[in-house]
Amino acid sequence: ENGYFITNEGNFGTANGSISYVDEYGVVENDVFASNNSFFLGDVVQSMSIINDRAYIMVNNSSKIVVASVDSMNYITTIDVSSPRYMLKVSNNKAYVTDWGISGIQVLDLLSNTITSTILCGSGPEAIVESNGYAYVCNKGGFGFDNTVSIINTSTDLLESTLIVGDKPNSAIVDFNGDVWILCGGNTEYDENWNVVSETAGSLVKIVNNNIEETYMFEVGDHPQNLVINDARTDL
Repeated sequence: ENGYFITNEGNFGTANGSISYVDEYGVVENDVFASNNSFFLGDVVQSMSIINDRAYIMVNNSSKIVVASVDSMNYITTIDVSSPRYMLKVSNNKAYVTDWGISGIQVLDLLSNTITSTILCGSGPEAIVESNGYAYVCNKGGFGFDNTVSIINTSTDLLESTLIVGDKPNSAIVDFNGDVWILCGGNTEYDENWNVVSETAGSLVKIVNNNIEETYMFEVGDHPQNLVINDARTDL
């Protein structure tokens, strides 16, 4: 209570991802999952979502979601997926998980902790938000390239439309009006010696009623990421 969790990816390929907890006084406790269970989480702890009294931990390179009790971090179960990134609760009994491995969404039943279906979207689906019965998925491109946002009806689990936004959309928020803002980092290409050979501009895109209403451009060479909003949901 009155604290927060930090997901630590660990080193790629070494299965040493972990979770830290910081209490209201700033005291840090590391390895809170491993210290309460007989095993480590795995390879690349990407993110964690708290839904009701459970913690859903996306372990990207280990191809799984680890479920634990949020109050004690005691292990509950493991859900096998391909390459999970982020989770979003979309109804009382259902959550969406963005999954690079299937270029789509894993639909998770929160009562049984089982995957019930998949929804194909763009390449490298990353951040996901919900507004007015629709989920908005940032297709970042994974290890490649994409510049789209998939719009999914959360009642039917059907892809309703795809919007072309800026290059490599990486994060999203919903404002006080229910409008959706997408931050795009822009694309960078390198030669064999990792010299930059080309760049595209980052952008901030406003989506209203499932259509692009405004686009704000950044300078070429800037690559913005990690869009957040204040508590009143008025300032990005």
